Amino acid sequence: MGNQDRLHELETLIRAGSINHRRQALDELAQMPSEAVIPLLEKLSHSENFQIRRVAVMGLGNHRTAKAFQALKDVIDREQVANVLAEAANSLFEFGEPSIPLLQEL
Repeated sequence: MGNQDRLHELETLIRAGSINHRRQALDELAQMPSEAVIPLLEKLSHSENFQIRRVAVMGLGNHRTAKAFQALKDVIDREQVANVLAEAANSLFEFGEPSIPLLQEL
């Protein structure tokens, strides 16, 4: 099975799965290459469902790259749901010192 097929399966689990399936998908996504995973998590961070957005920002915290950091900044700029914002703050915290100004703003 190709990487893209597995990413699609994991996206399906996140979108329709139970909380346990979502966690399992996040754990697997954390082990995959950032360049493959971050676009999926960015897409999910725009979902109408706040629970899916929350899972997406959790996943972004597992990939400490400039692209993931920017995606989290974008989430903070547009997000209205406190639950998702709190999870975005938790994920930003994983980036250490560069996240301090953003966290202070929140």
